[in-house]
Amino acid sequence: MDEQVAAAVAAAAVPAELGMYSFLVDRRHDSCGVPKYAQDADADADSGDWRMRERLKTVSVALVLCLNIGIDPPDVLKTIPCAKTECWVDPLSLPPQKALETIGKNLQQQYEVWQPRARYKSLLDPSVEETKKACLSLRKNAKDERILFHYNGHGVPKPTKGGEIWVFNRSYTQYLPCSIYDLQTWLGSPCIYVFDCSNAGNILNAFDRFSIQRDEEHATNPDRDNIPYISMKECILLAACNATDTLPMNPDLPADLFTCCLTTPIEIALRWFVSHSPLLDGITADMIMKIPGQLNDRRTALGELNWIFTAITDTIAWNMLPHDVFKKLFRQDLMVAALFRNFLLAERIMRYYHCSPLSHPPLPSTHQHPLWSSWDLAAELCLHQLPELLKSPAAEYQHSAFFSDQLTAFEVWLSKGPIAQSHPEQLPIVLQVLLSQVHRLRALMLLSRFLDLGPWSVKLALSVGIFPYVLKLLQSPAAELKPVLVFIWAKILALDSSCQNDLLKDNGFTYFINILTNNNNTSMIPNIAEHRAMCCFILCVFCHHFRFGQEACVKNELLHTLAIHFEDEDSLLRQWVCISLAKTVEGFPAARDICFKDGLHKQLVMLLGDDSAEVRSAALFAIGALIQPEQAVNTQQPPAVIAQIQQRAKLNASAVELCVCRAIIHGLIDASPLVRKELVIVLSKVVALQEDRMARTAAAVLRNENFTKEDPILYEDGAEEVDGFMMSVYKALLGLSADPYPLVALLARHVVDLIHAPFVTAGKVNAPVSVLNKRLSSVAAAPGIGSLGLNGVGPTSGMYGQQQPSYLQPTPSPYSKPRKSNSVQSDLSSLGIGSASIRSRDASPSVKRHSSFVNPFKSFQGLASLVSFPAGGSALAGQDPKNSGQGERYGTPTNRNSKMVGMEEEDSKRGRKTDLLKSARYHMQLGPDGKESICLKSTVYEWNVEYFREPQMKLPDIEAPGSTQYNEKLWRFEQTKKFASSSLARSTESTKLKHLVLDLAVVGTGQLINSLLETDEGMVRVYKNYASQENCELATSWRAVNEDLSQHSRSELIVEWHQKSGSLLVAGDLRLIRVWDMEKELCVQDIANKNQQAITALASDKEDGRLLVAGYADGLLNLYDRRVPTNESVVMSFREHPSRVLNCKLQNDGTGSYHTLVSGSSAGDVRFWDIRSGQKAQRTISAVPTGVEMTALAIHDDTPLIACGTNTEYIRIFNVNGMHLNTIRFNDGLLGSRIGHVGCVAFHPYKDLLAAG
Repeated sequence: MDEQVAAAVAAAAVPAELGMYSFLVDRRHDSCGVPKYAQDADADADSGDWRMRERLKTVSVALVLCLNIGIDPPDVLKTIPCAKTECWVDPLSLPPQKALETIGKNLQQQYEVWQPRARYKSLLDPSVEETKKACLSLRKNAKDERILFHYNGHGVPKPTKGGEIWVFNRSYTQYLPCSIYDLQTWLGSPCIYVFDCSNAGNILNAFDRFSIQRDEEHATNPDRDNIPYISMKECILLAACNATDTLPMNPDLPADLFTCCLTTPIEIALRWFVSHSPLLDGITADMIMKIPGQLNDRRTALGELNWIFTAITDTIAWNMLPHDVFKKLFRQDLMVAALFRNFLLAERIMRYYHCSPLSHPPLPSTHQHPLWSSWDLAAELCLHQLPELLKSPAAEYQHSAFFSDQLTAFEVWLSKGPIAQSHPEQLPIVLQVLLSQVHRLRALMLLSRFLDLGPWSVKLALSVGIFPYVLKLLQSPAAELKPVLVFIWAKILALDSSCQNDLLKDNGFTYFINILTNNNNTSMIPNIAEHRAMCCFILCVFCHHFRFGQEACVKNELLHTLAIHFEDEDSLLRQWVCISLAKTVEGFPAARDICFKDGLHKQLVMLLGDDSAEVRSAALFAIGALIQPEQAVNTQQPPAVIAQIQQRAKLNASAVELCVCRAIIHGLIDASPLVRKELVIVLSKVVALQEDRMARTAAAVLRNENFTKEDPILYEDGAEEVDGFMMSVYKALLGLSADPYPLVALLARHVVDLIHAPFVTAGKVNAPVSVLNKRLSSVAAAPGIGSLGLNGVGPTSGMYGQQQPSYLQPTPSPYSKPRKSNSVQSDLSSLGIGSASIRSRDASPSVKRHSSFVNPFKSFQGLASLVSFPAGGSALAGQDPKNSGQGERYGTPTNRNSKMVGMEEEDSKRGRKTDLLKSARYHMQLGPDGKESICLKSTVYEWNVEYFREPQMKLPDIEAPGSTQYNEKLWRFEQTKKFASSSLARSTESTKLKHLVLDLAVVGTGQLINSLLETDEGMVRVYKNYASQENCELATSWRAVNEDLSQHSRSELIVEWHQKSGSLLVAGDLRLIRVWDMEKELCVQDIANKNQQAITALASDKEDGRLLVAGYADGLLNLYDRRVPTNESVVMSFREHPSRVLNCKLQNDGTGSYHTLVSGSSAGDVRFWDIRSGQKAQRTISAVPTGVEMTALAIHDDTPLIACGTNTEYIRIFNVNGMHLNTIRFNDGLLGSRIGHVGCVAFHPYKDLLAAG
C-alpha cells in the first residue's frame, strides 16, 4: 500500500524545470498595451447597472380602514370563536369609535417604524367622496414620488370580480362600491397598494386589466391631458390572498394577520413559532411583546432578532428573485423593501393556514426556503433566554452565532472555489455583517476574497448593495481596515469608474491620499507598497476626466505626495505613481505648472531607464500628459503678471523639450514595443501642438535633404535656420515608422502621413507621390539607430517660443546663450543626433544606409493614400490592405526569404492585418473639426486598469496544479523534452543568408518560443504559440543591434540564449557584444569586442551566465567575464585555431561547473581547453582529412558527441576522445540520395539525434 502511495506521489510530482522563471509571457506581450475590451466596447456596458438611477421614496401613506366595528358584512360567515384583533387591539374591548381610532393610530405607528418621514392620512370607515378627496390630495403633494394605499376591508363585503372594493355612504347606511379604475385615476403612478381582505386576488386581476386598458388608451391619444404618463404597470400590489381565499379565522391569530406580517414581523413571527413549538409552552404572547431592546439597536435581543430577520429575508429574495426584480423591490425604496421582506414572512405563515398571499410583480414561492430554519433556530435561542431576561434586567443576553456561522459557510464556499460563476447565497448576509463592528474585519476580508474572483463577482456584490457600506467605512479611522478597504475599492473601481462624485462627497478620496502620505498609521498594512499602488490607481480613477477630482487632489497636495514614491523599490507602485500624476495633470494647466515648478518632470525622465517596461511606458504616458497648450494671456492683467505668465510658459517649454528629447534617447533603443508605442504617442502630441513648426521642419527636409536648389519638389522658400527640436521629433517618427513591431510602425506611419498630408492636398508638391516617396527614403537613410540622422536638438525656438531648453545650457539660468550640455550632447550623439546643420552634406563616405529605413518609404502607404483620401485622412482610416500598393508588410524589408513570405501570407489569410488595424484605430481620435487627429490616444491607463480586474490573491490558473491550463503546460513541457531542438543556421563564405532563424526551447515555462532574427536588419522577433498556425502571435520584436549588417563582408548575426538569467547575447561583425535582459527588455551590457575580426561563434556557461566565449573569423577565442569592466572583460585568449571558428561550447564537467571549452574551426581541428589551466589546448581532434574544409560543427550538450559537416558532401561523427563513430553520405531510405553541401548541423538537446541542412 505504501509503495502505491509513493508511486502516486511520484507521478504527481511537479518537474523542477516548471518552476524556472518564464520570460516574454507577461501581459504586455499579449496585446502591447491594447485593452482587451478595445475589441468589444460593449463588454462592460452594463457595469453601472447596479446603481439605482431612479431611486423613489414613499412620501405619502393613505390608511383606509373599513371595519364597521360591531356589524359583520353580509357575505362573510365567521366562526365562533374567531380571530378578532386589529393592529393588536381587540375592537370589542372599547367603544366602536374609540376602538376604530385606536386601531388607526396603531396602524400608523406600525408603518412609521419603516418610514417615519412620510405624510400619513387615516381614513376611518370613509365614504367614496372622502376617499376620492384624500387620494387626489395625496397625489398632488407627492408629485412624482410613490404613494402607499393600505386598505383593510374586514368590515365590508369582499371585492368583486369586476374590480370593486367597498366603502360607505355618508350616513353609514349602505355599502358603496369604489372601482379600482377610479382608484387608479385618483392615485396615479407610482403607487404601492396593500389589500388586506378576503378574495383580494380579484383586485389584482382587475388592476391588471385596467392597466392594460389605460396603456392602450394612452397609445391612441397620448397628449389628451398634456401631462407625463406613467404606466400603471409600475405600481406594486400586495394582496392577502387569492381570488377565492377567505382570511384565516383561527382565534389564536389576529384578524389582520396579513397586516401584522407586513408591519410587525418580529412579534407575529415569534407568536406563530411559539404556537407550534411544544418545547416553548412557557412563553406567552405577553412575554413576546416585552422582549427587551429596540428594533434599531443590534446589541439588544429585539434588535438582533430584527437584524437576523432582515438578513435572512434579504438573502432569500436575493437567491430566489431575478436581479432586476430584486433591485426594484429590495433596493429602490426603503418602504417597499421592508414590505416585501415582511411579505416573505406573510407567505410562510399564511400558507400554513391554506391562504396564499399574492403580489405584483409576482414572486416565486419562498415559504420552504432552507434559511427559514436558521430563523427558527435564532428565534428559539432568544425565546429560551426570554424568561430570565424579563425576570432580571441585569441578566446578560447571549448573542446568536448566526452571523458567525454564515461567515464560516461563506468561507467554505470560497475555499472550494466558484462553480460556473454561481453566486454564494450568503452574500447579502455578509453585507449585513458589515454593520457589526465585531464581525466587520472578517466580513471585509472574505468579501475581498470574493471580489478577487473576477469582474462577475464585483458585479454581484454591487448589485446586492455593498457600495453604500464600503463608502461609509471610508470615514472609519480603524487602521486594521485600511488594507482590505483599499483592495475592495480597487476592485470596485476597476469595474466601474462612475463613483467619482461619491468619493468627492465627504472627502472620501482623502482616505487613500492619507495612506500614501502617512507612514505612522500604515505600519499595520502588509505589503504597503502594493496597497499604495492600489491607492494611486483609485486616485487615477477619481481624477479620470473629472476636473473636480483633479482640483481636490491638487488641493490636498497629491502631487507632492506622489513625488515621495518615485524611487520606491516596488515597480507596481512606481508605475501607478506615474499614471496617477498623469491623470492629475491631464488637461489641467494649473496642476501641470506645479509639476514643472517642483521638478517632477525630471523624476519622470529618470524613470525612462527603469528596469520595468511598464514603468517606462507609464513615465512616457505622464510626460505626454504634461504636453499641453499654454493658456491664453489676459491682456487686461498688469504687465508684471503678464511677464510672469510668459516667463512660466518659457520655462514650461524648456521642461517639455527636456522630457521629449530624453524620451527619444531612451525610447528608440528600448526593446519593449510597449515603450516605443508610447513614445510614438508622445511625439504625436508634440506634433499636434506644434503643427506649423512641424510643417516647416518637414518642408525643410523635403527641400534640403539630398536635394539641389533646382529640385522642384517644393517651390516655397523657407527659413534657412533649422528647428533642431522639431527635427529630432520628425526623424524619430521616421525611424519608428520602420519599427519591427507592426503596431508601433503603423501608428508612427499614421502620424507621418498626417504631417505630409498638407503638402499633397494643398498642391505644394510639384512631383508625383512616387517621386516624393523616393525622396523620403533618403531622409531616414543612415546606419543603425543613429540612422535617424537627427540633427542638433539644440532648438532655435522653444516649444512655445524662442526660449532654449534649460538642459542645453551651461548654467541653471534659462536665459543664457543657447548651448548644449555635454551630457545630453553625448547621449544624442550616441543616437546619431549630431549638431550639424540640416544642409550639411559632407558626411563620411564610410556611412552606409540602413535598408530598414529606406525600404518602408519606397512604398509609403500613407502618402500613396493621400491622393485619394480627404485632407487629414490616413491610409489607416479606410485603405484596403490588399490594394494599398504596399510592397511589404508592417514595414519589414521586401528582400526576405520564402519562409517569411509564406508566414505573412498565412497571417493575411487569418485576418491578422485586420486585427492589427483594429488595434491601431483604437489609438486614434477625431479632432475638433471632425477629421482624424494627428494626436494619438494612449491606452496606458485603460490597459493598466485591467490588472486590477484580474485575481490578485491566487496563483494564475497556469501555475495552479490541477487546473486545465497547468495540465496543458505540463503536457507541453513533456513534449518539449521529447521534441524541442535548438538549431542555428550559420552562413558560409559562399552562401550569404539574409535571415537567421533560431528556435529557442524555453524549458522553464514548458512552452516553445521561436525567435526570428534578420541578420541584415539586426531585428529580433519572438513568436509565441508558434506550433499552431492559427494561434501563432508576435510576442515582441526590437532592433538588437544598431549597425547595418547588410553592408558588411559577412552579414551573419550570432546569438546565445541564457535561460536562467533570461539574457540574449548578440554578436557578429560588430564593435561589441550586446547583452539584452529579456525580463527588463533593456540592453544591460555592451562588451567591447577586442578583435577587429567578426565574431563567428558565441557560447556562455549555462549556470549563471557570467562567462562567455567568442570565436572569431581569424581563429581567435576570447573568454569574457561579464562581472569586470567592459574594457577589461577579456580574461583569457586562445590562439591555436588556424582559421575561422565555426562553433564553441562551454560544457558541464559533471560537477555543475563549466570549465571545459570545446571549439572547432574551418580547418577541421576540434580543440578541448580547460579554462582554469591556461591558454593551451589539452587535446586536439582532426575532424576532417587534410585539404577538406569543415563547414559546420555541432557539439552535444549532454552526450560526448561531435558532428562536423564538410564541403565534400558528408558528415563525420566523433566522440570527445577523437574516435570516429560514423560517416553520413546519403539521406535515409533505400534510394536515399547523396547529401549536398553541409551548411549547418545541430544535435537534439536531449536525444542522440542529429539534424543537418
